[in-house]
Parts: sequence; C-alpha cells; structure tokens
Amino acid sequence: MISLQSFRVSLAVVAAAVIVSPAIARADGPHAPDPPQRSEPEKKPIPHYDDRPPAEPDAGDMALWAPRILLYPFYLFSEYVVRRPLGALVTWAERKDVPRILYDFFAFGPDHKAGFAPIILVDFGFAPSGGLYFFWDDAFVKGQDFSIHGSTGGEDWVAGSFRDRYRWHNEAVTFRMLGTARPDNAFFGTGARSVEADRTRYGATKLETSLLYENHMSKKSVFEAGFAVRSLSFRDSHYSGDPSVSDGVASGRFAQQPEAFGSGYVGGESRSRLALDSRGDGPTASRSGIHMEMEGAVGEAPGTQHYGWARYDTIVRGMYDVNGHDRVVALSAGAFFADPLGDAKVPFTELVTLGGLGPMPGFVPGRLYGRSAFVATMKYEWPIWMWLHGTVQASIGNVFGPHLDDARPSLLRASGAIGIAQIGDTDNPLQVLVGAGSETFAHGGQLDSVRILIGTTHGY
Repeated sequence: MISLQSFRVSLAVVAAAVIVSPAIARADGPHAPDPPQRSEPEKKPIPHYDDRPPAEPDAGDMALWAPRILLYPFYLFSEYVVRRPLGALVTWAERKDVPRILYDFFAFGPDHKAGFAPIILVDFGFAPSGGLYFFWDDAFVKGQDFSIHGSTGGEDWVAGSFRDRYRWHNEAVTFRMLGTARPDNAFFGTGARSVEADRTRYGATKLETSLLYENHMSKKSVFEAGFAVRSLSFRDSHYSGDPSVSDGVASGRFAQQPEAFGSGYVGGESRSRLALDSRGDGPTASRSGIHMEMEGAVGEAPGTQHYGWARYDTIVRGMYDVNGHDRVVALSAGAFFADPLGDAKVPFTELVTLGGLGPMPGFVPGRLYGRSAFVATMKYEWPIWMWLHGTVQASIGNVFGPHLDDARPSLLRASGAIGIAQIGDTDNPLQVLVGAGSETFAHGGQLDSVRILIGTTHGY
C-alpha cells in the first residue's frame, strides 16, 4: 500500500518535471533539441459571391474624399441625430404594424383612393399652423383627382385651397383655387446688402385662381403652361414684437415702402416651364444624369398704379449616383430674373426671392428679394425609408440688381441645410429641415439666420 507521504513525494516530482522541462527545451546548447519548424499557412483568396471582380478604387472614389471631409459634420448630425433615432422609430413602427394601421385609418375605400390626414407646419420665427388635408383619387370619373387643404394659426391666420386635376395618358389639366390671410410675413429690404437686423413684419391677404396644363414627355421631363389671376393686399403688423414695414421706413431702415405695399394689386399672369432630364423611367433607371429647367412668366396688374412684370430663370443640375443605391450627389447652378414691362413697376412680391421653399432654404421666407439672383448648390441625397430620403445641401448665391449688374464674389452669401423629405411629387409633402444662412462675405460672412422647419410644406 502506498503511504500518504510517498504520494506527496511523487506529486512533487511530477510538478517539478512539468515546470523544468519547458526551460530545458528553451535552453541553448549542443544538446538542446531543435524546435519544430512550422510552415506558414497558405493564404486563401478572398471568396467571390458573384461574377464581378473585386472593386478597385478609381478616380471617382478618390475625388469623393474632398466632399466627404467637408460634409463630415453634416454626416455626424445626420447619422446620430437623424438616421439612427429615425431608424429605431421606423423599426419599432414596422414591428408593431403601425404603417398599415395608420394607412387603413386615414385612407378608405376599396383601393384606399380617398382619405384625409392632419397637417401641421412649424417654421420657427413664424406662426405655427395646423389643419386637415383631404384627397380623393379617381373621384367621379377615372383620372380625376381632387384635394382640399384647410389650415389655421389663429383668428387672423387662415388658409385653404382646392385642387381638381384631370389626367389622361401623359397629360393633365389642373384647376386650383387658394386663399391665405396671415400676419407674420417678414420683410428685410431688397437687394444684395439687406441685413438680418432690418427684419420687419407685414400682414397679407392673397386670393388666387389658376389653370395649368402638363405634358409629361417622361417621368422627369415635362412641359407646363398655364395662367393665374391673383389679388394681394398688405397691411402693417407687429408679429413677435418686430417693427412693421412702415416703422422700418420711418426709422430709415428702408428708403421707401416696398412697391405695391400701400395699394395692393389685382392682376393676371401667364407662365410656362420646360424641364428636360436625361435619366430614364422605371425602377431600373439610372439616378445619374443631367437635368435642365427653363421657366418664364409674364404678368400685368392695371389700375391707378400700373404694375407689370416678366420673370424668367434657368437651372442646370448634374447628378451622380455614387454607389448605384440612390446615394446621389448633385451640383446645380441657376440664374433668376425679374424685369418691369415697359414703364410699369414690379410689385415686391413678384421679384426674385431666395429662401423659404425656393433655392437656399437655409434662409427664412422673405429674407432675400431682388431683381435678379444667382445660386450654386451642392446637394447629397440618400434613402432613409421607403417613403423618406435625407438631404444635405450647401449653396452660395444672393439676389442682385437688374440682370446681375452688381454681382461679385464679395456680395455672395452661404446657405446650408440638412433634413428629411418625402419621396415623390405629392400635393402635401412632409419635410423636416434645419438650416442656416450667412451675411455677405463683404460683411464678414457670419451665420446670422437660423431656420428650423417641421411639417407639411404646402405652398400657401
């Protein structure tokens, strides 16, 4: 029988052997065994899952590094403030089947061709509004679509519109009536050198009836022609504690009242627009291509004060889908003009305007008025969801005197914006936007105009 003492001695010997043997194996000397030689494993080629060769960086990839660096702050904002929270919300909504529930609630009929939706618009610095939007496609006859909007922001802020559209093949005719009355319009003066500190307010009432013909040569190429009759009247306002336009004239901010402010006007206008696009139709159509727009309008308002105007503009835009998955970089340039007809005068609301729903959306509506304008824009657009896409854009431009006579680099301004917008051409588009605009470069170029917009941007 083995004693406990003998077991302990044996265990000690084994432990010593385990500890000492690696040291012996590592010792240098003629009796040290050679370590086994390991062969390097053969590197396996990167597997391919289709017939395409591995992608190699090309000149286009290298050229994208500069805009990527410039847009990196916007990327951080879009990624961690917009995309990820929105992605979590969308994922939760899809798991809970929220889109279908809402769609069935707000749209009705056999094919959900009729329905309604609440609408809200919050444009910081202006009165918020809310209301209802009602639509009915293929209403009384096939191809007839009509919609009704109604909004209010208080007893002196009301707006409404009615649209009746008839479409057949690739053509359509739209009849529309709209009316607005609101007290919070902003006016900063006209010309390239207007400043944010000169903000004044005015109230306006607008009534308009229009008829528009459309011929869609393709999904993105269209010719439009139509006419409108509109009536506008203006009044002083002190919304948000700001001085009125008349106060601005009395204090010397403006040399005189803006044209037609005191009298208002009633007039008619004819307009036409041609948009040509090299991109094709259908789900497999390329997102890369060239888009060009030309638009013109001629209007006249006879009366004790004769008003007449001609507006015309051209925009050229180049688009490149960087990876074939609807991530599109676009560069555009546009020139805009407004001229008087003969000896007539141009109402200030018929001048070229930047900001709001137009070019350079980092500026609030009414921020820039002039006889002409030039704008260059770089825009990046990417898909977020089946109904939404994200946008980042940066622009330089400004309004100027007649025919860009006083245009020069020192009078340009910068505008930037990031946001989410609804995909497609809809009558009641949803948009979330955060933007900013600067003073002229000659004035320091500092950012002094901030804009935050949330809601359905129906163009009242």
